[in-house]
Amino acid sequence: MNSLIKSILVCGIASTLPMVSYADLKVFNHSKVAATADAFNPKTNYHSPCSSYLGSSGVMEPNGDPVTIPDWAINMTCQPKCEVNIYMDRSCASARKFATAVVEPKNGVTSVNNLPNADGITINKKTNTELSIEGGSKASIFETMLKKLGV
Repeated sequence: MNSLIKSILVCGIASTLPMVSYADLKVFNHSKVAATADAFNPKTNYHSPCSSYLGSSGVMEPNGDPVTIPDWAINMTCQPKCEVNIYMDRSCASARKFATAVVEPKNGVTSVNNLPNADGITINKKTNTELSIEGGSKASIFETMLKKLGV
């Protein structure tokens, strides 16, 4: 009976291994513009809601704390991969899209494409698990604090 239980456990664990994601994804925003994102999975035709749907935790504030996208969320949305659209606003307005990235649960960020005419804002792949939004004039720490205070 013990070997039967062990076999069931091993099969259960083994069946979840392909679902394990690479790692959490961190996005740093070093620009002067807030940013949001959404994702599209071409295999399932699933289009996620805008990240701002999550409230303030879904908006990448200028010079704010990095936003962390948990590996489980990447795994649920991006099997086997997804195309992420990044916008220079708080609501994923398509006219403000400035970059796209391809994310795979097993490999993290595999490519980044900066679009032309994005007011000098770009997104850079630092590692497979870190992206950095750069360009434009950087907001000062003072400006960032005033914005957080609503002034």
